[in-house]
Amino acid sequence: MPVKIGNLIGLPGRSVSGEWEIIPDTSDGGFSLPLSIATGTKGDIRILIASGPEYFSPLAEKALLAIRNMVDPALIQGTLITIDSFASKWQKLPDSNKPAFPGWHKGDLTERVANEILFELLKQVDYALFLEGPKPGMSQLPHAAIYSSDDPPMTSCHPEILKMMGHDLIIQKEGGRGSLVIEAQRELALPVLVAQLDDIEESENTIKWLQEKVLNFLAYVDLLVFKPSIPDRTYVATREFEIRASRDGKMTLDRVLGDFVSADDKIGTISGENEKDNNEILSEKNGYLVMHRNPGPVIIDDCLFSFLGVEFVQGSPGKIFCNTTLDNSDMDVNLRPNRLFEGLADD
Repeated sequence: MPVKIGNLIGLPGRSVSGEWEIIPDTSDGGFSLPLSIATGTKGDIRILIASGPEYFSPLAEKALLAIRNMVDPALIQGTLITIDSFASKWQKLPDSNKPAFPGWHKGDLTERVANEILFELLKQVDYALFLEGPKPGMSQLPHAAIYSSDDPPMTSCHPEILKMMGHDLIIQKEGGRGSLVIEAQRELALPVLVAQLDDIEESENTIKWLQEKVLNFLAYVDLLVFKPSIPDRTYVATREFEIRASRDGKMTLDRVLGDFVSADDKIGTISGENEKDNNEILSEKNGYLVMHRNPGPVIIDDCLFSFLGVEFVQGSPGKIFCNTTLDNSDMDVNLRPNRLFEGLADD
């Protein structure tokens, strides 16, 4: 079934954008928000990314726009929904003690909007990722937050996803009744992830840093299409290394990294200087060598590599794609920023 939010319907292989008229114009006013739906040609997983909900964040808005603009429906399986920050625009006033969520379908405007966001929008998704800024007047290091509540005891789902996103700092926080993060967990059992930012540093590097986290998240939840049989295409990752392939099936990386050798065209190993660095990472699929998405980190020459994907066609140049933390700035490898979603192919 296609995703339908208000008058917007996600169609396979297409992106649709428009105003989600959450509450039609009534005696107490209407309410709408800009929303986009990108739908792949197959797959049922549904992901929501919002630049909110707690506080308007210029940095999160910029990152959300960048993510929205680079998502091609042909490159995803399932549906990606992006929506702007919303809660800051309609917090309950003057009675700030009244909870905004879960709202009430027969309540005032803010209660009805809250109810629609929770049960019309979030009820349709499998994961939600909120990009939040700090409270006004506060500065903090960028981090991932795991929210919990003691009423009843609960924790936000899947901290391992946050780790896979590459966050160095993960903080446990208490969430109160009425917050969207807590109520989405309570009412829908929805895994909610929060990436909190420091809006003091709104640089291009910060935007790229956040994009990488989001891309890792989308790869982890299998929203991305990965087709290894297309030469010279880029699988989603944060960095890429070029490799050379000979007709006997041997692929060689820079000597600093070691050799990448296929064994009977089924299993490949990337080797470091020590035997403990070896890690089997390839399998065969439809006649092509395919790297497992997250086989675990490999330490080679004091550098940490977490492999996400590979493309290799016998006798043709290929690429290997990694998340990497480089501790040695003098490494002689062909390392450059990845072209993010560019060039992925659908089945």
